[in-house]
Amino acid sequence: MANIKKYTKKDGTTAYMFNAYLGKDPLTGKKKRTTRRGFKTKKEAKVALSKLLVEVDELGLRQNEQMTFQEVFEEWFKQHRREVKPTTVYALESKFRRILPFFGPYKMKSITRSHCQKAINVWAQELKTFKDYKVQANQVFRYAMKMDIIKRNPMDYVTLPKLKHEMEYHAELEEKKYYYTREELRNFLETIQEDDMSYTMFRLLAFTGARKGELYALHWSDVDFHHKTISLKKTLIHTSGKKQLQTSKTKSSRRVVSVDDET
Repeated sequence: MANIKKYTKKDGTTAYMFNAYLGKDPLTGKKKRTTRRGFKTKKEAKVALSKLLVEVDELGLRQNEQMTFQEVFEEWFKQHRREVKPTTVYALESKFRRILPFFGPYKMKSITRSHCQKAINVWAQELKTFKDYKVQANQVFRYAMKMDIIKRNPMDYVTLPKLKHEMEYHAELEEKKYYYTREELRNFLETIQEDDMSYTMFRLLAFTGARKGELYALHWSDVDFHHKTISLKKTLIHTSGKKQLQTSKTKSSRRVVSVDDET
């Protein structure tokens, strides 16, 4: 049984909440209910409720007190990998190979803010992309909250360090020039003009703004000579040593580009 209610928040605005019966704990036999608040619309609350009930139906109720970060990660990843592209799954697997040694064997309820801060500090010393590791680990903690495994997210309280090498890196980026001027591009294209394949590839990159993966995925059916356009709607990816085509990740990246006569 579940019901959705409208309520008034402390600031006077209205929001929606739901209270749902999740079934009986298989170990204790006790009935388990959960409450979620803060949804802007009734529809948003319905969607969240439906997703929660599906997850409980597929994954079942667990003895929350004993669940480790590794176990929660496996449950979350089983669901999450269905919702993202193969390239994202591959990237996540790579990141969690570094995240799991810090948190994996510990019970979710025993992981503290201090534990999270220490992990962030280590990643910050080793990785320029340490903030992304925090984001990915945080997804598991947020999932644990949604499934009533923990009441508070310890990762919400960490401080992201501003390290010297990071500040120097950004200063270096401002000083360096990572693009060709119009004249440099013209000279470069003239230099490689005798090599048809290279010239075609680099001219397309320069005049369409395409990524390499989008270029590799082009078929003749994507080229409209009459309207002078090229459709960039898919990309070629490499996962586990295999090549495969997939649609571009977002609507904005699926686009039709107009090109000049020569291109």
